[in-house]
Amino acid sequence: MKNSFENLKRRSFLASSAASVASISMANLFCNQALAQNSGIKRFIVWYVPEGCAQQAFWPKNTGNLEINPMASFNNNSLAPTNGAKKGRDPGENNPSNRANGRMNTNMASYCLKPLQGLESEMALYSGFQNYGDPEFNDDHWRTVSAALTGGKKKQGSIDQIVGKAFRAPSNVRDSAYFSVYGQHVNNSGSDNGYLSPVRTIGSGGYTGSSIWNPVEVFKEIFPSGVPVKANPGEPVDLPYSDLEARLGALNAIEQRLEQVKCVGGEQARNKLEALLASYQKLVINTEGSIRAEQVQASQDVKVDIPDNWKNGITNSTRDLSKYWNQHTNFEKLMDIAIDSTVAALALDRTRVSMLQFSASGNDSGSANHDHYKTIKLPYNQTLEPGDTNDHFFGHFSGDPKRRNQARVYQWYYSKLRQLVDKLKAIPDGNGETLFDSTMILATSEFGSYDHYYHDVPHMILGGNQMNFQKGQYIDVHNGAHRDSADLLYGVTNSLGLNLGNFGNSTNAFTV
Repeated sequence: MKNSFENLKRRSFLASSAASVASISMANLFCNQALAQNSGIKRFIVWYVPEGCAQQAFWPKNTGNLEINPMASFNNNSLAPTNGAKKGRDPGENNPSNRANGRMNTNMASYCLKPLQGLESEMALYSGFQNYGDPEFNDDHWRTVSAALTGGKKKQGSIDQIVGKAFRAPSNVRDSAYFSVYGQHVNNSGSDNGYLSPVRTIGSGGYTGSSIWNPVEVFKEIFPSGVPVKANPGEPVDLPYSDLEARLGALNAIEQRLEQVKCVGGEQARNKLEALLASYQKLVINTEGSIRAEQVQASQDVKVDIPDNWKNGITNSTRDLSKYWNQHTNFEKLMDIAIDSTVAALALDRTRVSMLQFSASGNDSGSANHDHYKTIKLPYNQTLEPGDTNDHFFGHFSGDPKRRNQARVYQWYYSKLRQLVDKLKAIPDGNGETLFDSTMILATSEFGSYDHYYHDVPHMILGGNQMNFQKGQYIDVHNGAHRDSADLLYGVTNSLGLNLGNFGNSTNAFTV
């Protein structure tokens, strides 16, 4: 009989426990009921960055096994188109996808993805999808933003809302959390501007996702008393129902059953049962100690660093440019708060679905004007070249250095995505796994590239051991025509086990 559960897997626990107490008819049932409470929990994150990607510096050179070149660089070579395509699109919207077009530059390929190097076996990349948009709108922004996460049917809601509801989490767990970070990166006309937010309103047909531009406000909604991390070192935090607690529940149930039956069968049987009971009581003590150790570890890992003066006086004035959440200089800090809040909310089971939106399509505004990204810390000790550095200019105007700066900024966005993955991997989640193992991340956008190019929308999936998709692959679905992005979103919901029957305009799910 094992005397410790610290390294015991769920299936082996069930098998050994049932064998050890085969004469006790209820024991196996107790074990299964207790452990079932923690089985099959999945998490889902949407990572949404506007204006697509810098296509020539984004896609890997070859399809098949995903390879991110750690040496990728454009060495100040031009990223502008070389074929004279209309509006600087390379290729033009009527041409094949970037992958099929064969115009990928060996040196530039996968440049934007470099921060994700080493995660290839836990991710998949897809090109050849097109955001066909909502035909109700003629405007490119309205059309694509309304369909980016809804598959073209905004009244059905966005993928994070649909997944959150379908997961049917306990009543005290939010269906989904929406963290939107703008920091003066867009026209501050309010969140009802359809250029800004992907649709997330089920039933109403509304055009936007949330009136909240401040991730600290969302944090306070989820954690009204703050993240439950104790001030005293070594003091545990309250965690959601974990594997160890499930084991403890099973042990207590078996212990109670042994107490009930040990007087049956005479002195010899009673002595055997008392010895067995003593071994279970020892297991209870060991398991309680493991739970406490897990809680202490979590209290060290689950943190959200928010400046003290940002926690008070929170209002919802998106037009007040004096507020810290409207300052472009705070953009990266607010982004970190949104990432850390998501990790804490998932780790402490306050939600199982999170939507993270960073910046948006739309006009530049505020004191920063054309310099929104000048204060971010680029990876690999890079710096931005002189010129306009905001989403509006990245999204509309061709020519260098805008294209090179856009590639650098998108590389920075993927360094922040790597930051999210690393934080999820740092949180233990029972059975030797981490929070990342039960989490799927969908990274996407509304456009494929600048100047309203809505083909080859960058779609990426990352996930751990419990997530079922074609990991380690770069797949181009373009086969004479682009495929609807709604098919991929539908495939994501299938991969999560939801079996919805359709998603948005799609009844033909792509197998991710």
